[in-house]
Amino acid sequence: MPFSLFSIDICNFRQYNELFSVTIGDEILRIVCQRLSKIFSNHLYRINGDIILGVLTDVEDISMLVRSIQGLFNETIEVKELKFSIEIICGVCSYPLHATKAEELLEAVQIAVRDAKQQSLKYFIFNKEETENS
Repeated sequence: MPFSLFSIDICNFRQYNELFSVTIGDEILRIVCQRLSKIFSNHLYRINGDIILGVLTDVEDISMLVRSIQGLFNETIEVKELKFSIEIICGVCSYPLHATKAEELLEAVQIAVRDAKQQSLKYFIFNKEETENS
């Protein structure tokens, strides 16, 4: 069954832990995951620090879906009377279009996040040809 893999990276997350506390950072992560679950339901996985993976089947319009994901963070996150504006970057790849093995999918979605950051984009859909040319 085809599916799309989304890697969601919280921009500048380290600063929340460093400037406030790990407890504040953990609460921000909990709220971020709670908001993301509105789209990904129980197909949401925290894999490393502030990197969260979401899996969806039947994605017809990735651009519109990413705008919906971004829209979850239009409102600030409030933790212990502090308000945080959260920005995220999404990398997206699809099975079996971009890869057929788990390791390859994870690599593809990480490349997509990297490319989004390098090009100052809110999201990037993995593009094998572009990756091979860089």
